[in-house]
Amino acid sequence: MAAVEDVVRRLLEQAHAIEPATVPDLVAAEAEAAGFDKVELFLVDHTQMHLIALHSGERCSVEGTLAGDAYRRKRAHVVDEDDRSRVWVPLVDGEDRLGVLTTVVHEADVAIVEDTHVLAAAAAGLIVSKQSYTDAYEFVRRIEPMDLAAEFRWALLPPLTMWTPRVCVAGMLEPAYEIAGDAFDYAVNGDIAHVAIFDAVGHGLRACRIANLAVATYRNCRRHGNDISHTAAAIDSVLVDQFGESWFVTALLGELDVSNGTFRLLTAGHPAPELLRGGKVVATLDARPGMPLGLGGATPEVVEVQLEPDDSIFCYSDGVTEARSDTGEFFGEERLSDYLARAAADELLPAETLRRLVHRLYEHRPAPLHDDATMLLVTWRKPPGDDEGR
Repeated sequence: MAAVEDVVRRLLEQAHAIEPATVPDLVAAEAEAAGFDKVELFLVDHTQMHLIALHSGERCSVEGTLAGDAYRRKRAHVVDEDDRSRVWVPLVDGEDRLGVLTTVVHEADVAIVEDTHVLAAAAAGLIVSKQSYTDAYEFVRRIEPMDLAAEFRWALLPPLTMWTPRVCVAGMLEPAYEIAGDAFDYAVNGDIAHVAIFDAVGHGLRACRIANLAVATYRNCRRHGNDISHTAAAIDSVLVDQFGESWFVTALLGELDVSNGTFRLLTAGHPAPELLRGGKVVATLDARPGMPLGLGGATPEVVEVQLEPDDSIFCYSDGVTEARSDTGEFFGEERLSDYLARAAADELLPAETLRRLVHRLYEHRPAPLHDDATMLLVTWRKPPGDDEGR
């Protein structure tokens, strides 16, 4: 039986010369040499409610299954099958959860489970590196038709989750197959984590075009080294030039200095973010909102907040709090704060916090949502080597 390290080495050696869609076949074939039988990769759909097998098309729920628990909590499960064992492990690239890997082994001791995690990590890395060259993985992830505006939106998004030792960012959008005017973006450059969330007026392709232009301008300014004040002014100017003064985006732009926890932000007609500390929502940040971008107004004022280690900033669009029940009742800030506190008490992963919040919205407002709902959760971590923190 080959060591899993040898399997990973052979995968990497062959990866550059394979068809992009054949990663699952390569992983399964090479894994057999290390004693892994019946290897199957499952990818999560865009709503993060279902896991779909790449080979068989088998579908299982993220809720109420061992596969789903492996995905939700990023932990392994072992199940006896006659004289052998089936292992489920999360399929994760960095912190971005892609799905799960399952395999059958003769004996699932601690070392074998650890090797299965290594195999899954290699498979996830290969999928991420190859998915831009094929639609095969996207075919599997779509369990219903995606409209054109949503096609634009998903193509423009960064990965839903990013983690470093000093900062974690997680985002989510709904309705996944019809999202249009909402968007978020982020990047980590040196000590600065840049984050932004946008909500364009209207619906459909026009809202999508407005949001796309806002995101592209944001990235262009960020990559030129502009601060958030200059960036907001540039987005406003570009939108006025392209759409006149009747089409706009609300926006929140932020810069987190991950070396010391200083968070600078501005809001342009956008809901103020919530500050989570010690498992509670302790404040709504006083962001002194300005006018939405695209109306030719004054640039919003920048405010500065000092975070403590493990503080989180929850940013969202108004589609979250304004989700209406069948009786017309808003989801509201109070329910949102209560949910965030419960999620913190349960020590949920940031991405899982947002996934469950979407489910909570659908419990309150059965599908479809009448407005896009977008969330971004940014957590500052204690800098490595800083024993005192701040």
